[in-house]
Amino acid sequence: MKIKFSSDEVLSLKNFLEKLIFWDKRTFLRIQIKGSNIGIFGSTPFNCLAFIALPLQEEYAEEDLVVSCSEILNQLTDKNKEIKLIDSNKVAPELAEVKVQVQGQLCLNLLI
Repeated sequence: MKIKFSSDEVLSLKNFLEKLIFWDKRTFLRIQIKGSNIGIFGSTPFNCLAFIALPLQEEYAEEDLVVSCSEILNQLTDKNKEIKLIDSNKVAPELAEVKVQVQGQLCLNLLI
């Protein structure tokens, strides 16, 4: 899923994410989208929730995702106002069927 922001929202989001990354480079975000609005939640080392709400350039289906903060931050530039969201809670299609070999004898197909 790709979402579009205006220039001002890109700057606000980038500042927000840079602060979260400063505290923890491995942090994840919870992103909720409803209509033309996005809410982004992150955690801080102070045991409190960081939150930013921004308008989007168009209407989107309702979503509730968990994504890597660094992946989003890497996509944001002054020229790029569009980001691709990949839910970290969902298994990638190529990993949906994983073959596992147990003690070199038995091969199981695990459907996730």
